Amino acid sequence: MIQLAYQPAYDPFHTVMRMIRIADFMVTPPSVGQARIADFYLSFPERLDDVKFPRGMRGRLRPALAGVPPHYGAAPADETVLRKMRPIQDAAMQTLLGNGSLDHDAFEAGTVALDLDSVSDLLLARAQALNAEGKPLVELIRDLIAAVPLEGVDGLKHRTGLGEYRYDAV
Repeated sequence: MIQLAYQPAYDPFHTVMRMIRIADFMVTPPSVGQARIADFYLSFPERLDDVKFPRGMRGRLRPALAGVPPHYGAAPADETVLRKMRPIQDAAMQTLLGNGSLDHDAFEAGTVALDLDSVSDLLLARAQALNAEGKPLVELIRDLIAAVPLEGVDGLKHRTGLGEYRYDAV
């Protein structure tokens, strides 16, 4: 497949930065599945409009999307896009593990925890600046992931449509 237009969602280096951003803005380290979904919505914030938010959160959507440029043209289904992003997300997490930026033991346990001592100060400062620029969006994604479990009926995969939830062991 030849890609004629640049899409940051499919750029491994851009994905590394988004993973650092996610690990930085989450209060508790997210699971790998939660990090994948957070990465999807950082890449395609306009698609948050299709999420079934918990009570009281939907009102925060418009302010969060205020600075997001509109998306033009037909796009594949969200689950298809996330499936295409998965190998790039895997490569980004493996890169961060390889250079020591992610905690290896936490990753083996299924979470994405940043090792702040291993991330360069310049890179971390840039990630924090990007998070500050998009604060309403980042906080909405963070709060959604914190408020909703990943699996099961009414879980994050079900509410976002970004994964099969019917066979989850809950």
